[in-house]
Amino acid sequence: MLPRIEQAIRRNPLIFTKAPEVQLDQLIVSPCRSLDLQGLPHQLIIIDGLDECIGTADSDREQEQEIVLTLLLSLVSSNLPLTVLLCSRAEEWLKAAFQGEPLSPMTELLSLGWTAKADEDIWHYLNKEFERICARPRNRDSMRYFDKPWPPFHVYEVIVGKASGQYVFVTTAIRFIDDRWSVPWKQLEILMSSLKRPSAGPALFSSIDNLYLDILKSCPNANLMLEVLGEVICFDYTVKSVSDRWDVLDTLSQRSPGESYQALRGLHSVVDVENLNWSEKQPLFHASFFDFITSESRAGTYFIDLRLSHAQMLCKCIDRLHLIMHPTADIILQDPSIYAFYAWRHHHLPEAAITEPLLNRLSCFDFKQWFSIKSPQLPQRITALLQWVWGHGLFSFQQLESSPESQRERARSCTASFRSSYDEAMLVFLDQEASHTSNILKRLLDACFSESFESLSVVAVPDGGSAYYPSLSLAGEIIPVSLNDSYLMYWSENATPDIIPPTGSLSAGALEAHKRFDEETKPHVFTKDTLPMVPIVQQNFGIHLHVFFPSFLEFLADPQRSKHHCYITQDRIRWLLRNMLENPTGLPAILSVSVSWSQGHQEPAKAGGQYMYAQWFRVLCIFTELAVPGSHELGDILKHHGSAVLLALKNLGYTHMTKRFKVAAGRHLPDGYLLTCNL
Repeated sequence: MLPRIEQAIRRNPLIFTKAPEVQLDQLIVSPCRSLDLQGLPHQLIIIDGLDECIGTADSDREQEQEIVLTLLLSLVSSNLPLTVLLCSRAEEWLKAAFQGEPLSPMTELLSLGWTAKADEDIWHYLNKEFERICARPRNRDSMRYFDKPWPPFHVYEVIVGKASGQYVFVTTAIRFIDDRWSVPWKQLEILMSSLKRPSAGPALFSSIDNLYLDILKSCPNANLMLEVLGEVICFDYTVKSVSDRWDVLDTLSQRSPGESYQALRGLHSVVDVENLNWSEKQPLFHASFFDFITSESRAGTYFIDLRLSHAQMLCKCIDRLHLIMHPTADIILQDPSIYAFYAWRHHHLPEAAITEPLLNRLSCFDFKQWFSIKSPQLPQRITALLQWVWGHGLFSFQQLESSPESQRERARSCTASFRSSYDEAMLVFLDQEASHTSNILKRLLDACFSESFESLSVVAVPDGGSAYYPSLSLAGEIIPVSLNDSYLMYWSENATPDIIPPTGSLSAGALEAHKRFDEETKPHVFTKDTLPMVPIVQQNFGIHLHVFFPSFLEFLADPQRSKHHCYITQDRIRWLLRNMLENPTGLPAILSVSVSWSQGHQEPAKAGGQYMYAQWFRVLCIFTELAVPGSHELGDILKHHGSAVLLALKNLGYTHMTKRFKVAAGRHLPDGYLLTCNL
């Protein structure tokens, strides 16, 4: 073969100045055809790094790579016994070329992205490399005090997880640990620290950073690319009712259709752009890319501040909600509107930076007007109120502290305005509910604070699996689903055997009420075959109140906010706390079980699970917080029973709840009085 190539060069010394197609034909194809190839097996040609064919500084890398593909097509179309293995990042234009004619029929695509097998291979590679490092003579003294095998199991998990199937990440890590001038275990400590804080050591993964920078530089409009990439990373993938996420991004950002997708055209090798509509989490192929792009010291001008991205998405969601408020709006059921409705409060607000554009939008948003337009029908209004904002204070303490001082006062003003608007909307609902003949909310709360709990039951509704949806029933009439706290609506059967009955059924009257409720609140989780009910008297006293949103209870207990609908008075709060602490089914029963657990006489699993009483203590803390300080009666109750509460919490291992109860109870105790769990 070589003599024939040399002969071709001698015949045409200027061959290397000719077009690439001519060079391929005269230097490769023609010499091969002059050989006797009869019976010769296919020869393998490996072309590695097609995506790295970028030409000169002023070249278009896409055109350069298309030239290579044209040559490749000529080669495989020459009827020579050749097989080509081409390795490359999955750039969008390369995928398009291989998925279309004429390359598609002669191509077999093999993804080298993350797979379980890749993780297994990396695990074995790490194991062999760590054994090799430990066996090196130069490491004999520094490693002799470490147990073998070294390192511990969790180190493998962290490195394999961060690698996301990338061998370049793993080989870089091993090369760093095996530095000949350093001690391996110290190098590993530095590596693990940098993986926890990716911005701490930018030089450690410089080779990977350079790879990512090269990919990002392929996008001509960097500003648009970074804006869309930030939106994709921050997107709320739990909103399942949205069918076209690209349309959501285009519409919310007022871009042309397809513009958001096109902005990430150069990032197909690191972002799963094509499957965004089906992703259930951030569609990034590699965990290390997320670490890189969110580290300012590593990404430089390509750094994405996720807090700002969330703030920008939040602004766009609020703008969309403003459009919904227009009397002639016909966009309520469109994907962008649905996304804005669900994602702004649950997802973007808690993570957003407090910015001037965000404060401007919040300060002029008329929640009451939006509420009246969005939920014109009475049955849906309480759902909209409690699921949309819940009377929340908008910004967390951490958000306020990390914002400039000049913005904090405006943020607090927005919070006060928002709560005032929310309270007005809630009062409208309560007024309408009070004028309704059934007025189930008032009757339900009256029953919750009665001595006998007459006609009040816990309804344990199965969700189709092993979990249940707890609700309350008043004489067979079920309260609206929206009143239930969605964070705590699912209890496992094993964790709450005293609340979730094995069997049960509704009476004929209750079934009729359920049918009526079913027709008013679709979709739902109820089934008519099994709707077990448990009388309240069988429960730990006070547990039934956990189904309400804490913010709703807070609203009903504040006469300044709920006005004439202050159904939870201070007398009722003190009555409830006394009974929770003194009723035989309350603290005494829970304390008895907790002592048995701590002494090993009863296993938590056999008693229904260690966390079966968490909701009871949650109710206790909520109402202790709602009680107004200054009551000697409540102070005496807490002094008498506080130690028993702390002992039960200690036995159950409820550390966070212990701190919360101490703070709440301390407001009602004399200065200097210290609650302890010693009985």
